[in-house]
Amino acid sequence: MEAVGRRKRPHGSSTIGDAPKKSKRGTAAANTPEKSRDHHKKRPSSSSSSSLDKKAKLKTADLVVKALVPHFKAGMIASKEVFKFTAREVTHTLLLREKSRGESIRDLDAYSAALFDWTGIILSEEDAKKKIADFDASFAR
Repeated sequence: MEAVGRRKRPHGSSTIGDAPKKSKRGTAAANTPEKSRDHHKKRPSSSSSSSLDKKAKLKTADLVVKALVPHFKAGMIASKEVFKFTAREVTHTLLLREKSRGESIRDLDAYSAALFDWTGIILSEEDAKKKIADFDASFAR
């Protein structure tokens, strides 16, 4: 006989304290069958160049993050949030430079070293935006 006021839980379920945790893609609600089915639907691709652009952007972003990590560890970037913003700004700047000017930066470690030699410590997102834009303008000369 069950205790009054208690509901029976299905086999394998946990207590309230063990509620589903957030997944890497958001909340546990994002993993519902309806959303996961929508996630796997094929979307019409506008062109293969857009997938190449995405791949190039991801590759550039990965290389930029690897080049900026030593500067973050050295204390040249104020926080993790500022680091993420700085990496995003540098990635966009490099992709724009490559697209508009046809230039690509081959040595991102040297580029990031020159960036921090020129800018010094990056304290905030606004500071990062201004310093990266100023550096890119002077670097283009």
